[in-house]
Amino acid sequence: MVFLYIKIYYTLKFAMKKNHKKNKCTCKSQQLNKHNILSCLKNKFTNQMNNELFHFKQEYITLANIWKIKPISILMMFISAALFTLGINFFLGIVETIPTGLSAIPKLILILVYQKTGKNLEWLFSIIFLGLNIPLIIWLWLRSTNKSFVYLTTFWMIFQIFWNQIFSLDTPLKEFLKNNIIFTIPSGNKVNSGTLQTIYYTVIGGTLAGTAIGIAWKFGGSGGGTDLITYYITSKRRRPIGKFMFITSISFALFSLIMLYIIEPKAVNMQLLGLKTTAVFIYSTMSTLIVNRIYPKFGKILLKVYTNKPDEIVSHLKSINYWHSYNIWEGKSGYTGQKQWRVETVIFVIEKKVILEEIAKVDSQFWFSTQKIHDTTDRIDATKLN
Repeated sequence: MVFLYIKIYYTLKFAMKKNHKKNKCTCKSQQLNKHNILSCLKNKFTNQMNNELFHFKQEYITLANIWKIKPISILMMFISAALFTLGINFFLGIVETIPTGLSAIPKLILILVYQKTGKNLEWLFSIIFLGLNIPLIIWLWLRSTNKSFVYLTTFWMIFQIFWNQIFSLDTPLKEFLKNNIIFTIPSGNKVNSGTLQTIYYTVIGGTLAGTAIGIAWKFGGSGGGTDLITYYITSKRRRPIGKFMFITSISFALFSLIMLYIIEPKAVNMQLLGLKTTAVFIYSTMSTLIVNRIYPKFGKILLKVYTNKPDEIVSHLKSINYWHSYNIWEGKSGYTGQKQWRVETVIFVIEKKVILEEIAKVDSQFWFSTQKIHDTTDRIDATKLN
């Protein structure tokens, strides 16, 4: 395991160094001896990120070359796993809130072990979670053509094992969090202190977990579990992931609560069951809203670009092998009285920024508007997403 982490570190370092040499800075500020290093690095990072997210001029991805082609995506899996583990194992663990999705099952097992034996085995959470995911990974590997998604999801779960040890065992980071973040509401408070603490830590845990899952989805991977099922079904139907993700997550969580009540009724009296059920819905709502905000995968919009350089824009779209259909309309500006052209194309929401950046390369004076698409055919090209 240690060898794997060392290999990942040096591979990422080599890939970033290689990209730095290959993409020497050509910005105007450098030519004027006024080089803004931070701005330059930001532009390089953005370009590399767009290349990874939308697969511009990329070769077929395998386990051998993914380290060089998607170094930023692998790094984001590492960060995502850290946020998820912090939210689930640390904050939800404080008040024993059952998380949603497949992660509810290992959490249920650990709670039952603690109730029966008094032993805290939180460090086993990610290992149990990985074991439960192996059949799903094999199934998706056989059914999906997007092997990159399977690779990145597997990396995410391996990273989670590392972070799980950090937040579960007696490490300096865990002690710092316990001493500086955890608080106790006075028992004399008018509102039940246990209720407030449960809601407080559930909101924090849901926010962190939702952010983590959203980041993992956006950079081509996932957090495993029901995310794998959600990915497969929503990719087939090309529908937003939010509703389906919420339903599957809630189902697993409620199943775990019912099993906990049946197996260990002393641990879940009716009052606590009501609070825990409320916490589950709070967690699911928070995490789903944040995921939809970060990664509205199949949400669609009509992008309208107004320009005086239609030929240049069309030429550039062809040069990048633009993957959606588009129409061009000619009209007259009511403000200037001059001819103006409107380029219309239906795109996915998360593609908007990168498409506008491409258009700005040939016409920095364009302006645009968007309109939400509530329904359309399923023939819209989703290859850049999948």
